[in-house]
Amino acid sequence: MLPFKEGDSPPQIPLDSLRTGMPTTLGVTKVEISLVCCDNEGLSIVYVGVEEQSGNTPKYHAAPAGEVTLPPEVEHSYEESMIKLMEVVQSGKGGEDRSHGHSLSEYAPLRSIQENFIAYAAHYHDLLRQVLHETANAHHRAIAAHVLGYAQAKAGITDELAWAVQDPADEVRNNATRALAVIAEYANANPEQGIKIQPDPFIDMLNSVVWSDRNKALAVLISLTEKRDIAILQRLRERSLPSLIEMCRWQNLGHAASACAILRRIVGLPDDADPKSKTETLHGRNNCVSEMVTVVI
Repeated sequence: MLPFKEGDSPPQIPLDSLRTGMPTTLGVTKVEISLVCCDNEGLSIVYVGVEEQSGNTPKYHAAPAGEVTLPPEVEHSYEESMIKLMEVVQSGKGGEDRSHGHSLSEYAPLRSIQENFIAYAAHYHDLLRQVLHETANAHHRAIAAHVLGYAQAKAGITDELAWAVQDPADEVRNNATRALAVIAEYANANPEQGIKIQPDPFIDMLNSVVWSDRNKALAVLISLTEKRDIAILQRLRERSLPSLIEMCRWQNLGHAASACAILRRIVGLPDDADPKSKTETLHGRNNCVSEMVTVVI
């Protein structure tokens, strides 16, 4: 059904037209298509999510209907940061400092904007929370989630961001989950901060047909499972095991690695068990998955 095949140039047609037409033709509930940049060779990747029947995918809040919006300076800074972020991605030089619980890029033009977000998070804190909960403008909710992640008191914003993880808009969920992924990593390194992040929304997100949901949920769960909490691993095994197995088989190693690592934790294998021979190629990872499935069964 796709009007392109592996090896083609990125599709020039609107992906929304495919999302709306394909479910009826295929007899399924929903189809999501995500165009992702980039692999190690600078090539685009297309992920296609198919929901065959309703019931297993995450449930979202109803969209708010308020009119409150963000100041132009905050919106402009966010748009500029996305342009600079794409420059970083395309250059392959994506180093960043996460030691404060938010991302500060090694790329100076992006870092200067991110440092502005720290000031915005302090100055507009109450407005950011209001926009996140109330505005009908999904893009402004996404900006609010992104900037709120730069607040100094991380323990005070995790509940707000966790609420946004169930927003009906993909962009909002993406930004909120990405912020929580960095905070989760910071929480592991700084247990004295008392930062708590509940894993259940992210376990459910692994069953989403939206690629960004799965990708960002993995980024949170790789930190939340670092200490191999038995209860979290058991819930992952019960609710998201087929999705984790599928994701560990993704052809792009960078996208698959966290799923493979979480599977190892579920079945009690060490994180560093022969990583090159087991995960360097798709064939190797398929063999690794087969071994893990055998252990699970």
